[in-house]
Amino acid sequence: LFHRAIIQSGSIQCIRDTQTARNITKLLLDKLGISDTPEQILVKRGEDIIAAQKELYEVVDSSHVFGPVLDGRTIMEDPKSYIEKGKVGDIPLLIGFNKEELFYSDSNYNPTDKEVIEVFKRCYGENWSIAYNKYKELKNDYSAPIAFDMTQTLCVYGNATMALTQMLITAGNKVWSYRWDYGGKIGRAQHSSEIPYIFGYVKDNNTKYDDVIEALSKQMNETWMSFICKGNPENKYIPTWPYCDDAEIGYRMHIDKVFQLEQINLLSYYHEFPIQVIRI
Repeated sequence: LFHRAIIQSGSIQCIRDTQTARNITKLLLDKLGISDTPEQILVKRGEDIIAAQKELYEVVDSSHVFGPVLDGRTIMEDPKSYIEKGKVGDIPLLIGFNKEELFYSDSNYNPTDKEVIEVFKRCYGENWSIAYNKYKELKNDYSAPIAFDMTQTLCVYGNATMALTQMLITAGNKVWSYRWDYGGKIGRAQHSSEIPYIFGYVKDNNTKYDDVIEALSKQMNETWMSFICKGNPENKYIPTWPYCDDAEIGYRMHIDKVFQLEQINLLSYYHEFPIQVIRI
């Protein structure tokens, strides 16, 4: 079915077990007052469902309310097992995440440990203490808001991206790894900030952008299109970008004002943190 795949800021970490999916669904039905008659959701107004969903955010982080479920019907097999058996097939993949994916805290934000734990419980469920251990470790070297944002970026996106990359390489797939580092005017390479550059948007409107943005947009568009058309990202606008062919030592392209290739240890991710981000 697929000749190649591009995975941006996502991975198998969003797939949850049936118990977690049922528990999140029950919480929503409770908010709607129909936990004993779930079929009533079919006649509920859209406005009521959205309002209940917003109330649910007090218990479960908004990014985890919806997502794929390992239900044994649509998704038949644990993704990790599926990949390790080589069932993905011999397709090349382009995989990456953003340097400051979840860096949204104000510099004056100084959360108490209790506040951090509350946020982590909403975001990670039973996994909250593992994320909290990483946060405490990072606080030894960074301020509270930076340590918090680094932990969120690592546990929600970066960690699973690295783990998936390593898994696929071990299974025999060619993987090109990247990290989006360009922060733009806000100085942070946040979630989805790379999207406009991929589509080469500066060519399609009358707005004048500075030279950095125009050049980066051209590079990104050519790189992604090259991968889509040829199965590798190589093109005349960027440095040589080898795929990762070793399950331990690989290469990652850092995409910024200047594309820069880095050698990385593919086993350096946070092994203690589970692939499934939230478990309830």
